[in-house]
Amino acid sequence: MSTPHEAFRATLASRTADGAQNTLIITRQSAHRAGPVWLTLLQNMRTTVVLTDDETDRLIALLRRAKETRL
Repeated sequence: MSTPHEAFRATLASRTADGAQNTLIITRQSAHRAGPVWLTLLQNMRTTVVLTDDETDRLIALLRRAKETRL
């Protein structure tokens, strides 16, 4: 899913919770810094989450916390 306003694109091979292969696409949808960040899952689970810069920062912080948490 590409748009004329796409300023950045990267992909990450990933898996769904049930183990199915998937691709996560990360894009910024504006030539301006304030444009939203889109996270799109392709294959089995097709959905897009649109995040503001503040929401993106919060997601990054939460992912770091999750990565560092050990039982």
